[in-house]
Amino acid sequence: HCPECGVCILRHDHHCPWLSTCIGLNNHKHFICLIIINFIFFAFTLCLHLYFLLFIKFSDFEIVEIIFLYFLIVLNGCIFLFHIVLLVNHIKYICTGQTTREKIKRNPGATNPFRLQNNIDNAKELWDSSEKLCGLK
Repeated sequence: HCPECGVCILRHDHHCPWLSTCIGLNNHKHFICLIIINFIFFAFTLCLHLYFLLFIKFSDFEIVEIIFLYFLIVLNGCIFLFHIVLLVNHIKYICTGQTTREKIKRNPGATNPFRLQNNIDNAKELWDSSEKLCGLK
C-alpha cells in the first residue's frame, strides 16, 4: 500500500516523485529501462558538451555563450551522476530481491528472507513475474 497516493500496488517498490506514480511489479522493468535511457542520453550530451569545450575556438564566441556551455556541463554532470547512483542502487535492489521501501525500513545487517540463490535468479524472477502479470507469458 502506497502512503503517498493511497493505492495498493503488487510488490510496491516506491512512489516516484519524478513520474508521480507508484513503481511496482507492473511497471518496475519499464522504470529501469527509463533510467537506462536517461543515463545514455545524459552521458551522450555530457560528452557532446565536453567535445565542444575542448575543440571550439573561444574567439568565435561571446563570453556569455562560453559561460552557458560551462553551466550545461555542470548541469549534465550532476544529472548524469544522479542517474548512475539511481541505476546502481536499483540494480543492486533487484539482484538482492528487495524493494526500495524494504531497503529503507530494514535493520542494518538483516538478511532478506525472499532472496533467491543468486543475483541473476532474483532479476529473472522480477522480469518473469511482471510478464506473467501483463499476460505476455
